[in-house]
Amino acid sequence: MSAQSTTAKLLYNSSHSVLNLQPLSHKYGRKFHAFIETEGLKTEQREPDEFSTKFCKHCHNLFIPGWTCSIRIAYKKSAERNRKRKRELTHECLNCGFIRSYPILQEQPKLDIEDEDEDEPKRHNLSLLSSKTGPMKKKKKLSNLEEMLQAKRQAERKKSLSLKEFMQNL
Repeated sequence: MSAQSTTAKLLYNSSHSVLNLQPLSHKYGRKFHAFIETEGLKTEQREPDEFSTKFCKHCHNLFIPGWTCSIRIAYKKSAERNRKRKRELTHECLNCGFIRSYPILQEQPKLDIEDEDEDEPKRHNLSLLSSKTGPMKKKKKLSNLEEMLQAKRQAERKKSLSLKEFMQNL
C-alpha cells in the first residue's frame, strides 16, 4: 500500500470513529476531502461515488441519517402527461443546509416473453415494449383470458358425466 492510500484511509476512518465529537469528525472530513482533491489532481483520479454520498459536498460533514442529515424522497412532475412522477432521494445537511439530490432508479421497460411452438426447443423472443403498445397489450391480455376461460369450460364438460354414463359406470 502506498503512503497516500494509507493517509486517505486513516482520515476516512478517523472521521467515522469520532462521530460523537461533531467538530472533530467535521475537521477530519474536511481534511479527507482536501487530501482526496489534491492527490486526485496529481494522479488524475476523481473522488469515488461512495464518498460523494457519505459526505456533504458543501461543508464535508459526514452524513448520518437522522443525526447529521435528513433524507427524503422528493417527487417531481414528469414532462409528459402519462408518465409517472420522477423520484429523487434528497440529502439535506443539518450542519449547513445544503441539499443534494440523487435520482432513484426509474422503472425500466418490461420485457415481453412469447413462447413459440412446444415441439421446437423453447426460445424466447425478447422485445422492449413501448408506451404506445398499452391498448394492444390490454386487448391481447383480454383475448388470452377469454381463451383460458373457454379451455377451462371445455375441460369441465369433458369431466362431467351424463346420467346415462354415470349409471353405466355403477
